[in-house]
This record gives sequence, structure tokens and C-alpha cells, in this order.
Amino acid sequence: MTDLPRIVAQVAAHLGRRAVPVRATSGLVPDPTTVFGVAPIRVVAEQRVQAIAFGLMGQTPEVVTIWNPLSRETGALEPFSLALDTYLRTAPEVRIWLPHPAALEIIDLLGHRYANNENASESLRRMGAQCRVIADEATYAGQQIVAVASDLLQEHVATGQSPVEDHHLGALLAWLTPPPGVDPAIEAARRALVPAAAMLDRDDDDRVDHLRRTAKGTDRRADDARREIEQILESGARAEWDLLTEARAAFWGLQLPAMVDAAELIEPSRGRFGYAIGVLHARPAAPDKLGRLLDAQELALDISADVAACSDASLRERLRSKGKAVTVVLVERVQPKRGFRPCLLRFYARQDVLRVRPGAKLKLLHHPIVGRVVTLSAVAGRQGTMIEFEVLDGVRAASTLGRLRRFELLDTIVVDMSVPKGKAYTRLSREQPPLVYGAALPAPAPRILPATPLDLVAATLRRRA
Repeated sequence: MTDLPRIVAQVAAHLGRRAVPVRATSGLVPDPTTVFGVAPIRVVAEQRVQAIAFGLMGQTPEVVTIWNPLSRETGALEPFSLALDTYLRTAPEVRIWLPHPAALEIIDLLGHRYANNENASESLRRMGAQCRVIADEATYAGQQIVAVASDLLQEHVATGQSPVEDHHLGALLAWLTPPPGVDPAIEAARRALVPAAAMLDRDDDDRVDHLRRTAKGTDRRADDARREIEQILESGARAEWDLLTEARAAFWGLQLPAMVDAAELIEPSRGRFGYAIGVLHARPAAPDKLGRLLDAQELALDISADVAACSDASLRERLRSKGKAVTVVLVERVQPKRGFRPCLLRFYARQDVLRVRPGAKLKLLHHPIVGRVVTLSAVAGRQGTMIEFEVLDGVRAASTLGRLRRFELLDTIVVDMSVPKGKAYTRLSREQPPLVYGAALPAPAPRILPATPLDLVAATLRRRA
């Protein structure tokens, strides 16, 4: 469905020649005291790392370069592995900044290539496992450990260019911090000519590719070629670092307050990441472990959506345009005994898009009240809808609601089924059913149906139901 509020913000940004915030709160809590940044450069065709700028944000980064990334030599990555391990072991609170999704993809590739590489050193295998944990944590909605600058900015602001153009971090920043007296659209188009996806620009990349043929030799010309390659790679990595630094400053320059219930995101994220970094476990492969992972990610998504909706009025407005949030007026409360069930609330809603169905569970914003929609009915002589709402939780709080007051209903109720599902996965792992764990499907066992007409069988089943 079209996100109308965001489109309006894009039009406003285009007319005002400046990016416009589309959120009232920040989806990321403030940075801790020490923040680690990673800005890599990859080989485009081979998806291999050839340079990394890294270190504590706010300080001069260290840069490692690999003049021949296709070789089996891995010693150049040792400084990066040492710095990353030192930060993860000593930082009281971890925050890792990356410029864009391409950088996160490279972190994932480092984990894939080195975590279980028997030919790599112990420190590089540890680095690979740590990179794998970082990449895995980034898959959880609402996580507070890995900050991907371009994703964060696109989530929080709208620019006057197309969403495809926003994927270029340099072009996006042109709308946030344009040079004085320069049209951001023109500046964005100029910046888009230079890649912002963890790669060198075209001329430098061609030059490096040409020099590598000479650099494989053993004479002085080869030494000079390797030196020039390293200089080009270091320059490219530092440019990526500068882009990351500018993006981080631009994000915090929005000065958006933290979400009210941000603790519901911080504690699970830090606990999950701290445990994973401590054990450096392999990625799950068994069906029960994969199921647990998917359930954990789904729960994180639900919690993130609920916290954001309850904290951010701008997001609720966008939910209203999709019918996921409803502004209502309490017109009647049917409660024979105050403070006890049954309790039925009748709300009047006048909203263009209303995607609420009987049986749906909703919550009242800023009230500990959860209920179920019983009926929806049109109001005679008016354009609104009457919603009958049976209170399931928070009956005493419902007794204090004032009539003719406005409330907001949300469908972002979080249902945590981790305990019963955990028991089911434990049983699944213990019993190891062949249909789930077997290498081949079990042999077919045709069922012999009785000679009863199928319409009579269906009628019997309906009566039993």
C-alpha cells in the first residue's frame, strides 16, 4: 500500500530543498562512550575484501590493505582482528557503525570465510566468528548493537529524490547537509557519480586492476606497483570512513528523542549479543534450532513494531493511513459491576481506512487495556463506524475511562510464545521424527478409505466439528 505520509514528506523535502524527518523519535538509542566503526572496500567481481578502515569513531582510523585479495595470505587482516577483539572484550556497551548494507554484507562474508577456516590463524578464526555474530545481530528488528548509517537515515528522513537514489549514501547526505548555496538535487547527482557501496570508483578500480599484473613480479617495478595499489586502496577506505563519519553526525544531528519504551529493545539486544559473542556458536542448521531462530526474529519484529508505534506519533499517523491504528471516541461502557467482567466498550470511529475485523485483538495506547472486537456496525445518519470492544485485560483500568474522550486502538499486541514453542522444539529434537530430520521422505503408506460415499463422510465430520 502507498505510504501517503511519506510521499507528502518527500514533496515537502523537494519543495524545501532539504531532507524532512518522518519520525518523531529515534529508532536508535544514543551511542555509548566508545563506538567502533568499520568501512571496508571490496573487489566488485569477487566480493573479497581489499581494504578496511576501522577504529573508534571520533579518532583517526587504522587502515589495512590487501594488494592481492585473491591470494591465500591473510596476515594483513591481523590488525583488524586484534582491534575488533579488543573493543568487543573491553567496551562496557557495544555499538558498531557501518556506512551501508554493502559493508554489512562484507562483515558477513568475513564471518563465512574465516570462522571455520583451518588454514587461518586462531585470531582470524575468532574474528570470523565475531563478524558472524555481528551480521546475525543485524537481522533482528529493533536491535541496538549494529548501526547501518544509510538504513537508519532512510528510515528517519525523506528526501526530494527517489527511494532508489536514496540508497546512495553520498546522495542521501546531500539532502541532509548540503553545501551552502548549492542545490541538494544537483549536489546529490554529482555525488552519485562516485560509488558509495564499499568499492573504488571506476578509474581507481581500473588502475588497481592494471597494476596487479605488474605487482605479481619480484623486481622493483613490482614493488612500486604494490605500493601504488596500497595507496589507492587506503585512499578509498579513508573516503568510506569519512562518509561513515558524516552519516553518523547527520543522524545524530536530527536530534530526535529516544523512544519511551526503548528499554524493551535495549535489554534483549545486549543480552542476545553478549551471549553470542561469549560462546561464538555456529549458525543453526538443525530444524529445531532454525525454528527457534525464526521465532526469536519474529518476536523481535513484533516488539520493535509495538515500541515504535507506542512511542512515535508520526509512525502512528502512517499506521492510521493503512488502517492499522484507529482513533476512537468512547461513547458507552457496559459494565454491570464496576471493576469486573464483563466489560464492553462502545467506540465511535470516523476514519477513511479501517482494517479492523470482528475477533481482532487490539490495545489502547497508553493504557494497560487489551480487548477483542466483537462487532462493527454503521451509524445511522453518520459516516462513522461503531466498534463494540470486549475488554479482556485491564478491566479495572477500563472502569476509569471517561466518556466522549479520544483514544487510540493499535493492533501491535505482542504475543510471546517462546515458552510453549520452546517445549515443542525440545520434544522435536528429542524424538527426531524422520519426516523432519530424515535424509529422505518416509515410504508412502496409502490409507484405505471405507466404502462410504464421501458426501456422508463429510457430513459426519461436520457434525463432529
